[in-house]
Amino acid sequence: MESTKENLIPSPCLLCDSNDFTHLIDWVDRHHLPVSLSICNTCGLRQLNPRMNSKELDQFYSSKYYSLYSMDNKSKSDKWVKRKQGIAKGILDAVEKHRSLKGLRLLDIGCGHGFLINEARQRGAIVAGVEPSVKHAKRLLDKGFDVHTGTLEQFINTKPGLYDIVVSSHVLEHSDKPCQFLQCASNLLTHGGLLCAEVPNAEWQTTYGSHPVSIHTAHLAYHTERTLKALFETSGLEVLSVSFGLNGGSVRAVSQPGPVKALADIELDDPLDVTRETIRAFKRHTSPWPFNKLHYAVRAARKEIVKLRFKHALKTERDG
Repeated sequence: MESTKENLIPSPCLLCDSNDFTHLIDWVDRHHLPVSLSICNTCGLRQLNPRMNSKELDQFYSSKYYSLYSMDNKSKSDKWVKRKQGIAKGILDAVEKHRSLKGLRLLDIGCGHGFLINEARQRGAIVAGVEPSVKHAKRLLDKGFDVHTGTLEQFINTKPGLYDIVVSSHVLEHSDKPCQFLQCASNLLTHGGLLCAEVPNAEWQTTYGSHPVSIHTAHLAYHTERTLKALFETSGLEVLSVSFGLNGGSVRAVSQPGPVKALADIELDDPLDVTRETIRAFKRHTSPWPFNKLHYAVRAARKEIVKLRFKHALKTERDG
């Protein structure tokens, strides 16, 4: 599927449904596809706008995504595999602070290469998955996993039953209807069931990573801790805990069904602050040599300090 800026249509905010945006950046992503980054002036969420619609996204993920983003090549990298295994363990550790997985039914939405369902099965869970990529779903089926090929909405139409735990690892930022996604996922929970989703942490990426020059057509939203929590709470989920993975590079929430909160009752990012910081980061990343080299050296040093702090905090938590 070829996407151009001309055939994409501006859409309401992915969090609050507002049409009040400030356009930030026009860019070309790593696969030479045009992307436009905007910020919602109501809730502060950074997002692609315009962006692909549901039909285009379904086609994209069922056919082009894994080849375009070199998932098969990445799976041959020990560093990438270790990173994915770390994400899976972090998500399940966060869930197990609330409930042990042993003997529980767990559903992984967007199970990809199967790192999370494999880890969950080792911890004693009865696992199943949903995966839109025909190729990757077949691989997991061949390995003996119970995996449905298709989208979450298609899976629900099969009347699959209920699960004690529903998880989603780096999937929510790909959805053009994230509130509906969370509501559908929560409808699959048993009484007392838990829903956990992890996404990249835009606040960390702006400070230590390469946001916004790393934006790409597959990531529609760029969440912070506040916007992720707000998405859960406006979708009728009570957030039990928020934690971070990848040394702060990702943020996750563990939740259970609860009352729907109004956006006015939720603490949000300040749109003006986010706009200023995103533009400053863009200027730093696109500054000419040698200033860009100096910027990357400082960023790398700060990132290592943050990693050491996270490792120390995790060690303290385990020992405590």
